[in-house]
Amino acid sequence: WKIPILLKGEELVTEAEKRRNAIVEHLYFRRHDTIPNLAFEFHVSERTIQRDIEKISLREPIYTLTGRQGGVFMVEGQKQAGEWTKEDLKSFKNIILKYSKPKKNK
Repeated sequence: WKIPILLKGEELVTEAEKRRNAIVEHLYFRRHDTIPNLAFEFHVSERTIQRDIEKISLREPIYTLTGRQGGVFMVEGQKQAGEWTKEDLKSFKNIILKYSKPKKNK
């Protein structure tokens, strides 16, 4: 059972979603961590962290590597929303405007 714990607008947020968001924040800060360490820090099993990483990877620029130097990594150069510069935001705006204009029929 996933019990909703927080009402955010019309959206219910579960403990799992809160944990996944915290994992993302953690990886933005640290850039790399291991599954056993994440499991320890978030007080869940390694399998739970693996499932969380699978879901997070669908929306965030993270990847995993196996082996001695393995773990969960944030793609280099990624920034959180608060870290974007005015130039970054201007570029995003230009891209959005470029691709949101309706195409003219010839």
